[in-house]
Amino acid sequence: MRAMYRFPLGKNEKIIKKDAATLHSDREALTGALYLTNDRLVFVGYVAGLVFKTVEAVSLRQIREIKGSKTMFIIPNVLDITSENNEHFKIIVQGRDEWLAAIRQGVAMAGHEQPPERNTSGSSP
Repeated sequence: MRAMYRFPLGKNEKIIKKDAATLHSDREALTGALYLTNDRLVFVGYVAGLVFKTVEAVSLRQIREIKGSKTMFIIPNVLDITSENNEHFKIIVQGRDEWLAAIRQGVAMAGHEQPPERNTSGSSP
């Protein structure tokens, strides 16, 4: 993972898992890195090369729902995450099921109820 994807860690915050990822929003797709820490899920990416850095983060305690879905209804590589504030994150990663398990475990350890798993048409593992 390249050093350009750095972000500040909180006191006692540790990185548990990291990998290359793409964050999809209504406006654009950002390439970058996804980090799971003991406190939050963080995406760090760049817009227009290295000109504009973006950091999206959600506290593990604020994750309301997490589910896996597929790209083009075929490739099982999407994390669909909804926060308590109704923020929606659609993140493409390799090893989706391992990410789902790690995030769910992190949420449980952060003291939040396990977010519900929801399988809908076209989004089963």
